[in-house]
Amino acid sequence: MEEELKLDSWIVSDQVTDALVFETTPELMWKEAMRSLGGRFSVYSNYPEDPRMN
Repeated sequence: MEEELKLDSWIVSDQVTDALVFETTPELMWKEAMRSLGGRFSVYSNYPEDPRMN
């Protein structure tokens, strides 16, 4: 995992809030987490669940 982190294979955030974890439905959690990171990640928030549907 350390190597994967060095390669930026994981999206790591310190922006997690209680509201995100406890008040966001599981279906929207990824979208809200990516949106909160901003920048290129906000684009990820609009990716379809199945990329073939893009």
